[in-house]
Amino acid sequence: MTDTATETVPATLKGAVAFDATMLPIFVQRANTMRIEAADYEVDSPAMAELAGERLVQIATLKKQIEQARSDVAGPIHKAWKNALAWFKPAEDAIEQADSAMRKALNRWKNEQERIAAAERAERERVAREERQRLEAAERAAAAKALEAQQAAERQAREAAAAAAAGDAKKAEELQQQAEANAAAAETAQALASTMAQEASVVTVAPPSIALVPRVAGVSGRMTYTAQVESLQLLVQAIAEGKAPIEAVQANTTFLGQQARAFKKAGVLYPGVTVLAESALSVRAA
Repeated sequence: MTDTATETVPATLKGAVAFDATMLPIFVQRANTMRIEAADYEVDSPAMAELAGERLVQIATLKKQIEQARSDVAGPIHKAWKNALAWFKPAEDAIEQADSAMRKALNRWKNEQERIAAAERAERERVAREERQRLEAAERAAAAKALEAQQAAERQAREAAAAAAAGDAKKAEELQQQAEANAAAAETAQALASTMAQEASVVTVAPPSIALVPRVAGVSGRMTYTAQVESLQLLVQAIAEGKAPIEAVQANTTFLGQQARAFKKAGVLYPGVTVLAESALSVRAA
């Protein structure tokens, strides 16, 4: 590949543009004289109209002379500018392609790292969720067991009281012991349920085992947002209903101008669009 850094500047980029600047004050003076005269000019007779036509020819002639002088100066400069753009274009195109390719490669890697991190985060969230569900299920089971034991203890206590009232001391004592055992079991189950509830409330997602997307020296990421019109018709309808601002669209004046010139009729072109007809003079320079 040719090392363009060692190439010489093309001859088209060298040198200076020479021009005669003595005409500039003359152009300015004559143009200002015509401007002042035109500002106060009133056409009130055929003779004045004829004179106005002559003045327009003089103005058109001076305008043409100024444009030609400007072209003589700006033409070579513009050509040199275009040549400079063409000379640097291969290098600019190549470096832009390099920049684009490297950005795509880095973005592919970053996207993959983000996918891996997201997958690991989802797995950690799943583990935490399942552990929380397990503890909540254990809490419900312990609470149900506590309720069952408490109800059994209350029932046995009533039966023990009834046996004692009937004079069956032995049965009353057995039932009372069973009631006390179930009451103790209810307390144990309730304590277990409270423990499970507390543990479930503090279950959190484990920290990542791998770093998120590592930072690359000299490269910083930022999120950019752009808008894409999916349906112009829906957007216009939303504007009509007050759901979107009128600033969301812009009238296509190029198309509307073409329509106005095609129909050649002043008045309403479309709802909200009016064709204006204005007469224009065509003047040829002398």
